Order: sequence, then C-alpha cells, then structure tokens
Amino acid sequence: MGRPKGTGRVTTSVTMSPEFFALAKANHIGFSESMRVGLSVAFAEKGIKEYDNRLNIYRKMLFFQKKTEELSEELEALKLKLNKM
Repeated sequence: MGRPKGTGRVTTSVTMSPEFFALAKANHIGFSESMRVGLSVAFAEKGIKEYDNRLNIYRKMLFFQKKTEELSEELEALKLKLNKM
C-alpha cells in the first residue's frame, strides 16, 4: 500500500535519557509513534483545537474542579477569620 502520494516526511533526531530509551525498547514503543503522540499532547496543552481530545478536556476539567475546591476552602477560611474580628 505505501504512503499516500504527495505526503512528505521530515527526518529529525532527538536526545533522550538512557532510562527513556530502555523503557521504550522494553515496552516495544516505536520512537516515531511516541514522537507523534507526544507532539499531539503538547499541541493540545497549547490549546490547538484539532489536538484537544476528550482526555485532555477531562484532565483540564479535573484541574479546574480541584482549583475551584481549593479556592472555595480558602474563601471559607477567610470568611471565618473575618467573622472572628
């Protein structure tokens, strides 16, 4: 089958720790695939909509939920402190 006509490829090199290299090899993780997955996660974290999948949206939701709970607790503590004055 091969790759579609007209699609180019870029060859690049990356440097990684020996631990990452060994873990990738031991777990049969291809370096090209891991680069694509890693870049798509980085793109999603930068807010590029085409890469912002449901998992990333869920992670953001959990982050903001936790932040809201922390701020709510902080607000309640300040209210208690204010009432004691």
